[in-house]
This record gives sequence, C-alpha cells and structure tokens, in this order.
Amino acid sequence: MPSRSRSLGDSPPDYRYQVGGSLPVNAPSYVTRASDFTFYEQLQKGEFCYVLNSRQMGKSSLRVQTMQKLREEGVVCAAIDLTGFGTQGITPEKWYGGFIKALVSDCQLELNWRTWWKQQDPATPVQRLHTFIDEVLLQDIQQNVVIFIDEIDQILSQDVSADDFLSLIRFFYNQRVDRPAYQRITFALLGVATPSALMQDHERTPFNIGKAIYLEGFQFQEAMPLADGLRGKVQDPDQVLQNILDWTGGQPFLTQKLCQQMEAAVKVNPDITVDQVVQTQILDNWESQDEPVHLRTICDRILFNKRKSVQLLGLYQRVYGGNVSTKSSPEQIELRLSGLVKDHDGILQVYNRIYHQIFNQQWIQKTLLELRPYAAAFDVWEQSQARPDKLLEGRALKQALNWAVGKSLSDRDYDFIRLSQVKAEREKLQRNILIRNVLAVVGLGGLLIGSILWGSDRWQVDQNQQTLSKMRSLHEQVDQAKRQNRQADALSLALQSGKKLSNLVQDQPLTTYPTTTPLLDLQQLLSDERQPKPPTENTRWNLQDLEEEAIWDLDISPDGNSIAVSGWGNTVRVLQTDLQKQLTHKDSEMVISTDFDPQGDHIATASLNGNVTLWSLFGQSLQYWNTEQEAIWSTRFSPSGQVLATAGWDGTVRLWDLKGRQRFQTSKKHKGPVKDIRFSPDGEWLATAGEDGIIRLWKVCLSPQCPTTDGSQTLGLYKKWEGHQGWIWSLDISPDSKVLASAGEDGLIRFWNIDVPNTPPKRWRYGQGRITQVRFSSDGQWLAISGWDGRVQIRDRNGRLFTQWQSNRPVTSLSFTPDQQTILAGTIMGDVHQWPVRNLEQLLNEGCEQLQRLDPHQATKTCLEQDYP
Repeated sequence: MPSRSRSLGDSPPDYRYQVGGSLPVNAPSYVTRASDFTFYEQLQKGEFCYVLNSRQMGKSSLRVQTMQKLREEGVVCAAIDLTGFGTQGITPEKWYGGFIKALVSDCQLELNWRTWWKQQDPATPVQRLHTFIDEVLLQDIQQNVVIFIDEIDQILSQDVSADDFLSLIRFFYNQRVDRPAYQRITFALLGVATPSALMQDHERTPFNIGKAIYLEGFQFQEAMPLADGLRGKVQDPDQVLQNILDWTGGQPFLTQKLCQQMEAAVKVNPDITVDQVVQTQILDNWESQDEPVHLRTICDRILFNKRKSVQLLGLYQRVYGGNVSTKSSPEQIELRLSGLVKDHDGILQVYNRIYHQIFNQQWIQKTLLELRPYAAAFDVWEQSQARPDKLLEGRALKQALNWAVGKSLSDRDYDFIRLSQVKAEREKLQRNILIRNVLAVVGLGGLLIGSILWGSDRWQVDQNQQTLSKMRSLHEQVDQAKRQNRQADALSLALQSGKKLSNLVQDQPLTTYPTTTPLLDLQQLLSDERQPKPPTENTRWNLQDLEEEAIWDLDISPDGNSIAVSGWGNTVRVLQTDLQKQLTHKDSEMVISTDFDPQGDHIATASLNGNVTLWSLFGQSLQYWNTEQEAIWSTRFSPSGQVLATAGWDGTVRLWDLKGRQRFQTSKKHKGPVKDIRFSPDGEWLATAGEDGIIRLWKVCLSPQCPTTDGSQTLGLYKKWEGHQGWIWSLDISPDSKVLASAGEDGLIRFWNIDVPNTPPKRWRYGQGRITQVRFSSDGQWLAISGWDGRVQIRDRNGRLFTQWQSNRPVTSLSFTPDQQTILAGTIMGDVHQWPVRNLEQLLNEGCEQLQRLDPHQATKTCLEQDYP
C-alpha cells in the first residue's frame, strides 16, 4: 500500500481499537459522548445516578473514565461488580459481607472487616451495611465518596432482596436534609435493567430518586477519535467513519469492531469498501463470525425466557414492519434492553442496518416456527386478513392451548388462539342445536318438515349475519363522527346499532350477545356527554365524605346497604345510606384489609402490624388479637362465618375462630408475602397466592361433622398451580365453587378448574399493565377487573368486554354490589368511585334522553319513529 501524504495524517503508532470489555483510561479509541459530561457533572454535584441500558453500550468504560476524573479531584471512589459475587450459595450475610469487604479495600480503610462484622450480631445484614456506612465509612473519610455498583441487575439472580438494598440507598438520599454527612456519599448504578424491574415490591415507594443517564449511539462528531485509527491507511478516513456509522447506528461495540475489521481489511485490499467488509465479515454466516459474541447475546436475551419469547418476537415483528409508538410496557422495555430496537422520536425502530439485515423477516419467521407449534397456520391466517375459516380447530387447537399455558404471547397470538376457541365453542353449540332440532323434527313426523325448518333456520342465520355486518359498519361510522366532533350524529348512529342488537338478541342474556360494540359505543358517548350530578342522586353512599390519602381495601355487606373502607391510617370507615361510623384500631399503624361476614353481622379488620379486630355491625369492638404474622394483607371469613383466615408478610395462612383462637395453619409457606386468599363458596377449599406467583389450593373441613382437636390443625396442600410471572395480586372463586380466577403483575387472567385441577387454565389478557383486582359477579357470569392503569372493566368468561370505566389513578380495590347493579372501586389516592352497571335497554333509554337534549329533531327521527324503548 503506498504511503499517504502528511496532509491526510497518520494514526498514532500505539493506536488500537478495542472490541468488548472496558477501555483503559487513556485508550485513544474511547469516544466521549454527551452522557459522559452529564454523568460526571451529576456525580460531582453529589447526585445519585443510574445508567441502565442494553449490553455492550459502553457502561463499564464510562465508569472507568468517570472514576478517573473524580479521583483526580480528590473524590474517593469504590467500584463493586456484582458478577464477582456469584449466584451459588450466596446468602444475604455473604452478599453484604462481600459488599463491605469491597468498600474496605477500594476506600483503603484500616479495618478488620470480619471482626467488625461479627461484632454487629444480631443486626440484619442490611442494618450492618447501614451502620458501616454511617459509623465507619463516613467517619474515617471526610472527602466525598462515590460508590459505583456495576451489573446491578445481577442482584435479581442472587439470594438477596434487591428491594431492601435499594431502599437503603434511597434512605441515604432522603436523609440528606437531616444528616448532612449523607451529602458526602453518592451511588451510581450500572446494568441491564430498569428501576421498576429492580424494585419489585411495588407496595414500597418506587426507586425514583436521582438522575437517569441514557447512553445513545455514537454521533459522527463524537466519534471522530475513531477516524484517527484509519488515518494514513484509507483515502478518506472521515468518510469511511461515516459509512461505518451508517451501518452500526453508532452502536459502540459494533462500531469499534467494524473499525478494527476495516483497518485489517485495507492492509490486504486497499480498495475494499465498508459495505464489502460488512457483507463478508459480519453478515455472511453471521453466527460463526460473531466473535467476540454480540449478535448471539441479543438472540439469547430475547429467546432465553421461553415464556416471553413469542411475545417479544411478535412485538419485534411489528416494529420491523412499521411504526410502533414507544410505550413503557414491560415487553417494550424488555425488547429495548436487548439492544435490538431503540426509541426514535417516540417510535420504536430497529437499532441499525446490521440488525435489520440479520434479524429480518426470514429470521423472525424461522424463529417463530421453532417456537410456535401453530406457526404455519398462524401465517396463513395473517395472510388471509384474519379469515375465520383459517383458525385452528380440533387437535391443533388443543395442542396450541396446552403449549400456551404459562407463556406470555403477543396480542396477535392471543387473538388467534382466543378466536379459534370462540369458533370451536360456537360450532359445538350449533351442532347441539342442530341435533336438538332434528330430534324435534323426527318427533313431529317427517324429514320433509325437517328440511323446511332447516331452510328457515339457514335463512335466519343469513339475516343475523347481515345485521351483524350492518352493526360493524355503524360502529365505524360512530368512530368517524366522534373524530369529527359530531356528538349528536355519533349518538344517533350508536342508538341505531343498539336497536338492531336489541332486535337480534331479544330476551337472550348478555353473555350470548354476538357483539358488544353497540353497548360500548353507547356507554362511551353517554359518559362523555353526561352532566355532573349531585352526589346523592342515584348513589347509595355519600362517598364525598371520605377523606382518605389512599384506599387499601373496601368490602360491601351481603345486603348491599353498608360498605367498609380502609385507608392510610388506623381507622376503618363504615358507610351506610345516611350514617358513617369510624372503627379505630388500637396500637396499629395502618389497616389494610377489611371483610364482612356472610351474614352481615360482623366486620373483621386487620392491620400492618398483625393485629385483627372483630366488630359488630354497629361499630362495637367484640374481639381483638395479635396474629404474630407481621403485616396482614388479607382477611376472609369462611362461608359459614365462624372462621376467619388471615395471611400476610410471613408467607403463612392461619385460620381463627371468632374468639381469636388459632384452629388451622397451612402446612407450607409461600416464598414471600401472601397477597390474597379466598374460600370457595361451598367451604371446601381455600386458595392463596402472592409474591412467588404460585397459587396454592388447600383442602379445608369446617363443618360440624369434621373431626376436631383441642390444638391447632394443619391444612393439607391439595394442588399447586404455576404459570403467572411475578406477583399474583388477586384471586376469586366462582359462586358454583368450580372455577378459580387469578390475576396479577403479568396482566393475564387465568381460569383454573378446581374439579379437574390438572387441566391447563383458560386465559386472556387484560391489557399491558398490572391487574390489581378480579371479582366474579354473584351469578358467576361476569368478571370485574381493575388495573394499575386505572381501568375497570366487566367481561364475560371468554374475555369479551361489555363495560369499561376509567379512573385517573391506579385502582386498588373492587367490588360488585350483591344485585350486580353497581361497581365500587377504590384508588391509591383515596377516591372511591361507584359506577352503575347498565344493560342494553337502559343504555338505549338514556341515549334517547341525551339525544333529545342535543338535537330534538334527530332524537324524534332516531328514537320515536323507530320505536326505541
């Protein structure tokens, strides 16, 4: 290769690119980004910081550079890499002991840490770390101290509570006002996670302190030091660097790697281009050329968890094919942490051209084919624009249902499986009707009559299909009128659709309706236009009198006349139509559970510090005892009302008589707190669930015929169900005691068959966020669901949506009134909503009244001329 002119410059003799690992402090190929300045400036000011991003984005190198600058200014820095702690045999004592050992070493303290550690007994490990920082570190070091914790996400796979550790960090931050010494200590967290993923106990205050540092890809001007390594070797180093960035999108690992490959390639072929190097050394047979490993790391991140992989791939397929708006949903966060996609002006995009070429549609299809047993059928259904005749049936449907148990799928996958189920159920129903009609025809005396009736039925089916098609068209027109702010027109169209539905279903129950869009359209329009009403009109309780900072629990009496509401303090309020009582817990911090007995004679309340009080309906304290269970999160009366179950922080469930004597205790603990417990209405079962994501079903015998002993008995475990990811926040059992519904952190409703416990659960998705409550109606046909996003919905057991409301705040508690005419919902900010549950006839009547106010002429034409109810 001929020598370059001096005007082009030459690369320094010791210049080298580094692919992977932390770059040394003086590495000439280190690229300084805007985040470098932000990170340094925030730590210099004593701000807590976290750098949480996908792998191989330069987090460790950023830490090395920042530590060097801070040390030059006299700041004491300690770097703790949690990967060095391991995962096997790590107890909290060993973890916190190793943490203190690292601090002693990095901060050069003269301390025998083992002796000091033993002297702190019997304090807990987290208390010892608190004491060490308070009484040793900040006493011996008078300068500012910055503690860098690298690979913080490793704490999730180590046997130590991330919540306790992060709570301690937040404690140091919050105490700065009262303890000036804490202003000298700062923490910096680096890893592949999000604060919400690290702080998994959402009952605590989220880890929302400090400054988030976002690592973007290299920009051209920032990356100019990389061009220095190419000077004297290529004709136009700056243009070559620009071409490299066009391929890598500035992804640090790939950019360093491609620069290194380009530097080596021009030694062999001076005329080689960046495109050629990318094709031959990265894209061709990429799996064998992926050294050091980078591309396979992305694959592993997406495919490692088999329960989530289809969901992530389904989302990535949508991103690859078009615009997907950026949201903070768990699957979007997980996909972004893989490094495969990035947020660009509110739209998710594939991170760079290299990823776009490798992880293309063919790769997506091939990977999904290996994961989905129904992949080929799914593709045919998608290509057919979701034609019903392309759905699964028979054995293929059963295989798909069995495979889907315990997995998080994409919304499109759920649609495919759910619609296949609905189709199968409809076909089964039609077959039963046909058999019944044929038998009736034969009884009347002839196949001729049968053929006439069958022809009539066929005509009726065709007419119904035409009506449904017309309702779909009206629904689209309603949407268009709403977008154009033509409220009267939208309401008129919705009423027309509702009337068609009314004529079609006549006196059939709501659960048999072929579509629910007219109900939802009417409800939404009436909600949008409804005028504010006095608090006492059409309401049972004057909820405006409640002044709670938060609502933890609410329960409705069996007769529907009273509600009990527990809030932030130690008082439970019992509201009746014209009366309010206050039930005050003695020696309690906070009452977080309340329950009426089935007869409506007693109210049980339980507190954060394990105390239970039994009250009369008139507010008299009848019994008080300490369960010694730390916090009690759930209390439930047995169907007879003679036994009370309590569950909470210690992972056990205990059953008490009404005098406070323990009668039963579960034989095994949950791994973590129990959030909800439910007796079956027949009194034979007790279901429990909580933090560990496992449902346990216990066999109980509480009738007078059951054998009894003087001491406490042990409940036997009948069945353990798994499949949920994360906390299970709510359980309920159907009135016939045959079905258990569960819901929680993963946003899925699951239905478990109590009679046949090994049957895979039916399930459907509520939304993208945490489900906080799930409640059966008194007839068992409906399910009320609430979420952290503030939505409250009523659905049937197949997941079809019939009614929906929206609160501005997360909903924490939920109840149907016994007559199913009202829903009560309590929120995290102390509001209690009471919403009426209206049927189609009520919606049509209210719609006509509203249209009369908006446009009398159109109301006459729409309602009166067409004989609306």
